[in-house]
Amino acid sequence: MATIPFSLKNLHFLPVIVCLCLMPACSRDANGTAQTAQPSKPAVPVTVSTVIKKNVPVQLKAIGKVQAYSMVTVKAQLDGELMSVHFKEGQDVRKGDLLFTIDPRPFESQLKQAEANLAKDKAQLANAKRQVERYGAVVTRGYVSQEQYDTLASNASAMEATVHADEAAVENTRLSLKYCYIKAPIDGCTGELKVNA
Repeated sequence: MATIPFSLKNLHFLPVIVCLCLMPACSRDANGTAQTAQPSKPAVPVTVSTVIKKNVPVQLKAIGKVQAYSMVTVKAQLDGELMSVHFKEGQDVRKGDLLFTIDPRPFESQLKQAEANLAKDKAQLANAKRQVERYGAVVTRGYVSQEQYDTLASNASAMEATVHADEAAVENTRLSLKYCYIKAPIDGCTGELKVNA
């Protein structure tokens, strides 16, 4: 058994030793619970490099849906057989590019018929105007009755109205023929093709 030498000289360290022994038992927080020593967190490894200036591409990867700011649904304005489609789905087109061709032959024949009717009625109008001029010169002398002259004048007016109707028919048929060629109304990308030739 080992003996510890005891002397009065060592007694002045006794209160310090007692305080050090009791100190961990006296440490409490505000709630009165004893605090324990927290273990220190390990150091985080870091990498160091030199700062440089360069262009970085901006990329955003996300799942989403793209919607056009302007959409046009193309529909035919007349009935007919679709002869050809001049684009592929997803193709970029410019305004005025030809998209579809509807069979123009029936409308071409209608246009020829309307132009022929117009030419015939113009010839009849010219003849009616000449007769009105001839009869107008002799009606004042009494060689022709006023009733005959009035009939010829009304026929000339009716022929003039017929010529205007024929001109409108020609213009309408030309418009229908123009509708046989469907063109892109705006610049853009074509969507799903719902009708094939």
